[in-house]
Amino acid sequence: MSWTLVTNPGITGPPRPLQAVCHDRSPFVTIVCGGCGFEMHVHETQLPSLPRTEIVTLCNECGELLEFPSGFLADAFRRLRVEGWIA
Repeated sequence: MSWTLVTNPGITGPPRPLQAVCHDRSPFVTIVCGGCGFEMHVHETQLPSLPRTEIVTLCNECGELLEFPSGFLADAFRRLRVEGWIA
């Protein structure tokens, strides 16, 4: 049930708005499974379809149960905006 929200090691210097280049070009947060180290990401555009309660999902690689407290992902995107990573 463990996971880590990680920073991008390729990004250095002061925060600046970044353009996501993944499939829908929306901002995303990267999550690393604590069980196997597999990296996954959640796009901000996915949040409206997710419940406003605790979110539970499985690691795409090992099947480890990953739990996110209610509001955690929305707060992560809010923090990225405050820090200047998302415009």
